[in-house]
Amino acid sequence: MTLQIKRLQAPLLPEAKNLLAVCFICLTAFNGLIFLLTLFTAFRVNKIADRKTTFAQLVNGETIYISEQDRNWRYPAVIQKVVSDWTTLTFNWDDKLTGTNQLDQGIQIGRNGRIPTNTWFASLLLEPEFAKASLPKIAELIPTTVFSGQLRSTTIELIFDF
Repeated sequence: MTLQIKRLQAPLLPEAKNLLAVCFICLTAFNGLIFLLTLFTAFRVNKIADRKTTFAQLVNGETIYISEQDRNWRYPAVIQKVVSDWTTLTFNWDDKLTGTNQLDQGIQIGRNGRIPTNTWFASLLLEPEFAKASLPKIAELIPTTVFSGQLRSTTIELIFDF
């Protein structure tokens, strides 16, 4: 008994050349469609990234509107608060450290100038070079009797509505 292998005489796919061409065209069209969808998605993501405004959700669940501003821009209320804090810290002279009963020894400025600790903290709200230049001038205004408890200065805060 011999085993014979018979070959099929008819091809499995009689129109293989046409089918191969159709598959190639379908694959090319599908790749083209994927490419266009990728370009569209990239365009949309880029458009979202270029937005100047966005929303942010706070911890309490409230959503606020955020917009891009110049780096030196501030709300007038913020400027008013900083000026008010600076004035209060600079010109409220007392012999005690704020919030404690400890005596304020002050901070030495230059050779013979001394300023209260709060005044030094207020200088941190200023530009560094301006603070260096202004602290000796403020030290000239402060008499030494402030540190002995004989003299006290209190500023009155005025509120201006812009």
